[in-house]
Parts: sequence; C-alpha cells; structure tokens
Amino acid sequence: MSTPEKNFEGFETVRVLGKGGMGTVYLARDLRLGRHVALKVLNASDLAYDDRRARFMREARSAASIRHQNVATIYEVDETEEGQPFIVMEYCEGETLSQRIRRRALDAAEFLSIARQLAAGLAAAHEQGIVHRDIKSANIIIEPTGLVKILDFGLAKALPSAIGDHADRSMESTAGHFFGTLHFISPEQARGVNADARSDLFSLGVVLYHMASGHLPFNAEQPLMVLDKIRAGEPEPFVPIDPAFPAAASKIISTLLQKSPDDRYQTARELLGDLDEIDTPTVRMTLTPTSKTSLGRTIHKPRRMRTIVTIAAALLVIVAIYLVQRDNTGTQAKPADAPLPPIRSMAVLPLRNLANNTHDQFLSVGLADALVTKLQQIPSLQVRPTSAIVAFQGEKIDAKAASEKLKVDGVLEGNFLAAGDLVRVTLQLTDARTGFSVWSDQVDGKRNNLLKLIDEVSDRTVSGLNEHIGLHDQPLARSQPRSKNPKAYEEYLKARALNGSFLPEHYEEQVSALKRAIALDPNFAAAYADLATTTSLGMARSLATPADAEKAEWYARQAVRIDPNLPEAHLALGRVFVRDPQRFRESVREVLAALRLEQTDTQALHSVTTYFISLGDIPQSQCVGNRLILIDPNSNEAVTRGYWNINANDPEGALKNAEVALASRDTALAGHDIRGMAFILRGDGAAAETEARAALSINPNHYLGKSLKALAAAARGDRAAAEAAVRTFEKDANRNHWAALRVALVYAKLGDRNLAIQWLHKAADLGNHSWYALIKHPWLQSLQADPEFQQILAGIKADLDDVRDDVIGVYQLMCK
Repeated sequence: MSTPEKNFEGFETVRVLGKGGMGTVYLARDLRLGRHVALKVLNASDLAYDDRRARFMREARSAASIRHQNVATIYEVDETEEGQPFIVMEYCEGETLSQRIRRRALDAAEFLSIARQLAAGLAAAHEQGIVHRDIKSANIIIEPTGLVKILDFGLAKALPSAIGDHADRSMESTAGHFFGTLHFISPEQARGVNADARSDLFSLGVVLYHMASGHLPFNAEQPLMVLDKIRAGEPEPFVPIDPAFPAAASKIISTLLQKSPDDRYQTARELLGDLDEIDTPTVRMTLTPTSKTSLGRTIHKPRRMRTIVTIAAALLVIVAIYLVQRDNTGTQAKPADAPLPPIRSMAVLPLRNLANNTHDQFLSVGLADALVTKLQQIPSLQVRPTSAIVAFQGEKIDAKAASEKLKVDGVLEGNFLAAGDLVRVTLQLTDARTGFSVWSDQVDGKRNNLLKLIDEVSDRTVSGLNEHIGLHDQPLARSQPRSKNPKAYEEYLKARALNGSFLPEHYEEQVSALKRAIALDPNFAAAYADLATTTSLGMARSLATPADAEKAEWYARQAVRIDPNLPEAHLALGRVFVRDPQRFRESVREVLAALRLEQTDTQALHSVTTYFISLGDIPQSQCVGNRLILIDPNSNEAVTRGYWNINANDPEGALKNAEVALASRDTALAGHDIRGMAFILRGDGAAAETEARAALSINPNHYLGKSLKALAAAARGDRAAAEAAVRTFEKDANRNHWAALRVALVYAKLGDRNLAIQWLHKAADLGNHSWYALIKHPWLQSLQADPEFQQILAGIKADLDDVRDDVIGVYQLMCK
C-alpha cells in the first residue's frame, strides 16, 4: 500500500495501518510534537456523499469527548486544503485481542484483567452519551504493558440527551443498513433498529465469550444464517479453556448475551461492579478443556408454573405483612436510628460546563479550586485539595461514588453556565452517607469580574454550610492566592487547571498563563510562586527553557517578598534551592516553613518523604507518604509514588505502584519509566527496553525514554548502543541530576569506572541526594569500596544529617 498523495499539514505519513468502510488509517508523525499518531481520512470516493462526510465529522466530535485510559484518544479534527476531513488519534502499539486469542489461550486471570478494562472504557464512553456500535476483538488493542485500548469509535453515535437532539437522529440504521461486524452485532442491530449502550454490552458479551472459549457464540455457513442465530438462537455450548474459570464470570457472559436489552446489564458501570467482585483465580491454567458449561437461556419464554409460583409467593408475603402488623398493633415503635454526626470532610468536584464552551472550560477546575482554598481555612472541616479532584473533570460520577473514592462525608458539586458577560453558578452539597441534598444555592455574576463572582460564591457557600451542617467557625486569616486584577486572576486559574500534567504542551500553556497574570498584576505573589514551582518541575522533566530556569529563584523570592505568609512561596523557594548542593539546608528549611503554614501541602509532604527515603529511613517515609496519599490520592506526587520505591531499591513495590501512574494519560510516561527502572533493578533488561519504547512513543524528546533505552543497552552489554543513546540526552544530563545519575549507572554497568565517577560527581553537583539508592543499587556495587565514590557518598550524607533534627521536629508533629 502507498502513502496518501494528499498533504496533511503538520503531519508526515509513514505507512497505511488499515482500511475500513469509511476511510483509511495511516501511521503518521506529528511534526510539532514529535510523536507518532494514527491519522484517519475519509475515502476520496465517498467525498461526494454529504451524509458520509457529515457522519465522519459527527464521529470525530463524539469520540473526541471521551477521555479514559482504556479508550484511544482523539487529538485533533481537521481538513486538508482540498476539504478532505481527517482525524488525528492516539497511536496504540501492541496486538489486537483477536490476534492474542489466535496466538495463545487466555487464562482466567488475564480474562478478568482485560474484561474489567473493557467495561471501564465502555462505561466512560456511555456516560458521555456515546455508543461504539462496532465492539469486536479486532477493535481492541493490548499494549505491551497489559493496558487495553478500545479503538475506532468509527461507528460512534451521540445518544439523544435532550429534546433538541431528536431532530439530529440519523436514519443510518434503516433502509437495510446496519453497522457492526457480523458475528458481534446485537439482536436489535441484526433487526435493523437503532442501537443503544446495551447493544455495545451484547457485543462485549460476544468478545468475552470469544476470550474465554476461543470461539464465537454464533456461527453458521451463510451470513443470513448467522443473523438468524443472533436474533433468535441460543449460543453454542460454552466451554471455557481454563478449568479455573469462575462460575460468576460465566453468569456475567450469559447476562450480556440476553436477547432482550432489558434483560442485560443496563450500564457498563454495573457490569464493571460485578467483574470487580470476582476474585482472580490463582490456579495455573492447563490446556485440558473443561466439560460443556451452560450459560443459561438467553431467550425468555413465559411458563405457567413459574407464574403460579410467583403469585403464590406474593400472596404469602402479603399475609406475612398483615400478621406482623396485627401482632405489633398497640406496641411501642422501635427507637429511630441515631442521627449521623455532622459532615466534617468534604470534596469539591469540578463544576460542569453546561454551555460546553472551551473558552470557559478552565472555570470547571478554577471555580472548584477557589472554593477549596476558602473551605480549607475552616478548622473543623477537612477538605480534599484541588489536585485530588481534578481527575473528575469531564467525568459523570455520582456523589456517592466520588465520596467513596475520596473518602469524605460530603460532596459539593455543581455547574456553571456562561452566556455572554453573564455567568450563573449552581451548587449543591450532598451528604454521601445518606444520598440526601443538604444545601443548594445559585449565584449570578459577571464574566469580566471573576474575582468578585468567586468571592460571592465562596462567601455564600461558607454561610450556607454554617447554617446547614453546623460549621460555626469562620475561616482562619491566612494568606490567600489572590489578585486585585480580575484578568490576572483569570490567567492564574487557567494555569492552576493544568497542574499535575507531564505533557509538554500543558507545561508551555501553564507558564504562558502565569506570565500573563504577572504582567497584569506585578504584585501577584501566588502567580510568582506557581511560576517558580512550575519552572522547577519543568527543569526536572527537561521542559523548561534555560532562560526560565535561570529566573526560577527570582520568581520564588518575589513571591516570598510580596507575601511571606504564603505557603506556596516558601515551597517554591525550597524547590529552587534543592538543585544547588550548596543550598540544600536552605531548601529543606523553606519546605518545612511551608509545611508549618499548611500541613496538607502534598508537594511539601513529598519532599519530606523523599528525604527519609534518601536516608533509608523507610518506616518514616511510609508514614509521611501515606499521609500524602490520604490527603490527595490523585496528586501528581501520589500518582507517581512508584519513584519512592525505585529510590528505596524496591522493584516489586515500584511495579505495583506504576499501575497508578499508567492509569492516567497525563502520567503514563512516568508509569512506563517507573516500570523500566524497576526492571533494571530486577536485572530484566529486555523488559526495560520494552518500557523504553513505550515511553518514547508517548514523548520521543523526553530524557526518561532516552535514558531507559541507554540503560537497557548497557544491561545487555552493548556499549556502542548505550553511548549512542546517552548522547541523545546528554544535554539534559548536564543540567538535571536524575538524568546525570542515569548516565553514571550506564557507565557503571559497562565497567567504565572513570566515566561512572565523573557522572556521579555531576549528579551530586546538580543536587542529587539519593544516598540510600547509591549504596543499594546493584549496578553500583563494584564502586562501593572506591575512595572517590566514598567521598561523594560522604558529602551527600553530611547534607542529609545536617538538617535531620529540623525534619524530625516536623515529622513528630505529623506521625507521633
């Protein structure tokens, strides 16, 4: 197959990946971001058909709204100069599920892992109002890491969610046309009627049947006979390949394959709940198949006896109720249950953007962040930080589910509607323990003065909570991240909405927004603090420009000068100092100052956790780290906690915690890097190389993937390849102590003592204090008796010991 003759601006096509009924998919390179993508274009022969073109664009708009780790992401929708539409999608490496099933049998444990991920991906799509309509084994990719991706929402259709949507329903399922691959379509699709989310669940049932048994449930020699079986026939006898296949999983497949949509699971979320209830079998699979297993009937017919028994049972219940009520007449009623204690822990979820206006989308997190800042100052109320709730943005989740995940009593949720210069904010507090709403309010304000609007929303919320849940204390008088300039504050909120992302484009947007905030208000302390912190993190991730890196300390000092009681200002200064080994003591004391002002700051807690790991004080690090995770399980520090395990020489713990990072697109790069470094510690260079490729596919310019590639080459003794890989990130290694340490590890593994020591000096000079990792890493054992290596270790240990008393003092306030 040849590459297309059309020019897709900003993309370089590599090869054809596949062709379908609507278009062709190419592997392409994004020239702006330097990553591989899948590029789908409408067949040229179909351009004359307006309905095809409209359906193609509608598909893109629908699929682009889904953001979930188990659904391939839509990055961009555009047209060529000739008017040919195309979609830019995430490129997923790996094999399709159908290829995996053909290659080898799946045991029960692998079946459950894949099934849960598929259910989670479908739940995310369905809760966005989107139906796939072509779920099949060939549309599912299993990546080398085990992550499952649902591909090609090529038949996606937005479900009607309002009266106005009915006018936009297409007739694509009429006139003899139906979508979906033959063996996987649902009975209603086979009859040519409109498909809903439950049709996807039937198709998923076919996929699960296929995974467990190795064959399809409906087979015949002719297509029309297959359709007849799907519409009116029972599945073929179900014979799981794995003898340990759980009976509960067989029941789930039976429920999914019910002919009537009303008899299936009604939502993918309900299905996921049942899958999660099944214990993963630990018995190893043999290749001896079990006997035939009945899935139960999928076509329900009324039975006279069943009806009679049901009526008799109902009569017995009525008689029993009557007898109990008669016997209890005149007796004293049981005392009511004791009332629940007041709400004392709360999460503020991102507000829903009713207008779906991308220009105002930052307000979803921005308004929630402002409310969190205000409510955190109430002594008797524990409020989850913004980083704990940002993952809920764009997700449809009920209050109870959110409260269980965040471990809080109450959930404050709401929405905003921006129309012209007017903004209406609606809030509701739900007691998640009972499911009842305890307070709600509505505030109107002006779009051009968000500061005033947020002040009013915050004040009304505090007043309402005082009245309805007994919060009679007022917020403490602490420094707040505020500006007198509404436009500056708006830019600050835009930057805050991007916190925690590893994506280069988000880093650039965040820095630009903070710089605009400072230009609008030169006395905005919080903007200076966030800019210093963001730049410092950008240096660690090789994203910051040299010019910005040089200004980081100035930004932080400006923040402290303007507002010395702002915790974020001290934390920013501490982050800047940590990169200078001569100022390590100042760095630690600034972080501790931030913790004394705000004991829930996850970045400061992360610094203390890292300090204890650097010394090898693992129990102390676990106490502080667990506190961080409890306060904010979704913070960047908590999600990438696998790095704690790497520096503690704990590869098994790192592999376990890497899954947390891999669960989010924003931290997937870190997840692959954590896995790669864990495999290095375990001596599995081949597995580390697989993770290097995965990391480079996400961001080919980041030193994490490049350095993993170098380490993997060193692990197999290939010096030429290792040194070639080192040269690709040597610039990073000369300014980033983590990158420098990895170069040292490469040369230590290759047996080059002089270069290993040279790069260890560089890492220490750049601020690396991982004393415990240096004495425990298996690749550095040959250097342990080396006098120069001992000198490096002694200098690092002296710095750590110098501030130990200060750190222990704060530690005892939290963990003793």
